[in-house]
Amino acid sequence: MRSKRVVVFAFVVGVSFVSAVSVAGATDPDQVLLPDGDYLGDNFGRIVAPSNGTLVVGFRHEGPPAPAPFDNEFVHIYEKSGDEWVEVQQLVEPYPGFAAATFVVDGEWIAIIDEIEGSCDAVRLFRRVGGTWSEFQTLVPDECIEFGQKDGDPIALRADRLAVASRSSLNLYEFDGSTWQLRDSVLTGGETGAVALSNRWLGVVVLDDSPMNGGIGVLVYDLTTDMLTDSALLSLSNEEILPVCRELAVDDSRILVGCTENFQEAALGHGAVFVFEQSNGNWTETTALTPSNGFGDFVLFGNSVAMAGDRVLVGAPGWVNGLDQQVGAAYLFSLIDGEWAHTGFYPGEWVPGVLGRQGVSVAIDGDQLIVGDPWYARHGRVLIYDSPSGRFSDDEGSIFENAINWLASEGITRGCNPPLNTEFCTNDFVTRGEMAVFLVRAMGYTDNGGGNLFIDDDGLFYENAADRLFTAGVTQGCNPPVNNKYCGERNVTRGEMAAFLVRAMGYTDNGGGNLFVDDDGHLFENAIDKLGAAKVTLGCNPPVNDKFCPNDFVTRGQMAAFLKRALT
Repeated sequence: MRSKRVVVFAFVVGVSFVSAVSVAGATDPDQVLLPDGDYLGDNFGRIVAPSNGTLVVGFRHEGPPAPAPFDNEFVHIYEKSGDEWVEVQQLVEPYPGFAAATFVVDGEWIAIIDEIEGSCDAVRLFRRVGGTWSEFQTLVPDECIEFGQKDGDPIALRADRLAVASRSSLNLYEFDGSTWQLRDSVLTGGETGAVALSNRWLGVVVLDDSPMNGGIGVLVYDLTTDMLTDSALLSLSNEEILPVCRELAVDDSRILVGCTENFQEAALGHGAVFVFEQSNGNWTETTALTPSNGFGDFVLFGNSVAMAGDRVLVGAPGWVNGLDQQVGAAYLFSLIDGEWAHTGFYPGEWVPGVLGRQGVSVAIDGDQLIVGDPWYARHGRVLIYDSPSGRFSDDEGSIFENAINWLASEGITRGCNPPLNTEFCTNDFVTRGEMAVFLVRAMGYTDNGGGNLFIDDDGLFYENAADRLFTAGVTQGCNPPVNNKYCGERNVTRGEMAAFLVRAMGYTDNGGGNLFVDDDGHLFENAIDKLGAAKVTLGCNPPVNDKFCPNDFVTRGQMAAFLKRALT
């Protein structure tokens, strides 16, 4: 079904990356895979395809034949050993043109498009038996054809189904237990691009207009029917960009279309990934994931797309850092509380004299993100990253992770590294300015008392929040008795935190007082006791917890725990 409704979720890219400089929001890889030897130009990582503990990595050699032993190497097969990928086998070139192929892997099968004679293409199927991959069958069309377009992956594999697009047709094969057989072949009515399969749906990008299919877009076929009959033509909200829509990802409820140009944006090359959701067989375009701005005009966001549940990984191999160096990048989005959030950023590394292309290929395998950088140092590499489990990438395993995710879901925190906001900075101390913003969002204060209540916060990010906090009676200032300053850059102590929360929540019961042994006579002793009586604090020296540590600074993680206990 067609839909014209689109909600654009935008974020701003504004960080720089070089090999010796740390990038706000960037994440270091857990493993880096490199090709054997030092041959330049093999584009290792041009394709990455994981499945059930197997990772297949390939290249597309674009120059003259490489010297031995590189002239016959094409795909590298890795198996998972613990948390590491270990190479176990290589498939070699039996025919000219094999090194220019496209392949997919699923379960016990690898399918490779190969040029067998002239411009005639075939699909070669390899099967894993006893831990070794061996050639099983070659699918040769009745007539000499070329599979697919230069853009997009014209082949998709899911369990016992294999879909392959030729220039203007779509072929579906099925494994009957002994051989692969052609189940159906249909004309798409236009030049075809990427193909993607789920258990139920088969999608193919059609790149030019035709009366046969009624327009350009993504043709969707329902695999529960006996024959391939298109059930929907998905047209994007901006149809001008379809000729550059080269990537497709499909599951049983969602379709993603990656387009490397987005004419809705000022810079043509920024790209977009359009998200379609399915309900009762009807598809609706709901969101366009975009990088609002990047350095340079041709970020090529959407060049590669991978999806696993509510996580989407998008490659942008044209991303340029703040030093005007093209290194490429990948972006992770996660669906959190019904909204897509940008939860990870993975930029490439600059090698002098070489354009980087990190993000040419991307994939998701369980809790790992896989990103290909085929131009790195002229030979390529594949980077393996741990996928963050929540909203932020830097709180994994923290005792405060649950509280931090709750804080984000409530809109109380947005992160600590704008504009990416992929980190929370769990162990950083909370400033009085940040505390004002957190409490204003949490309590919903709107009255700023006319504004400009303090003389030391003019134009600062927390100015309006500090005014609202004062008007609500939660803060009195920081320089008594005048109290015309807020001191927003100063770190908050645990004692001050107690006073803030007691005033905000209106706690009055001090539990009889003297709940802690280290705050006798302290300015905030009564507030600390009230916070303890309300069970918002448990103390600072478990398991005894007879101390509060009132003069210690509060970390952002501790603050998240305080607020969650107070507000839930």
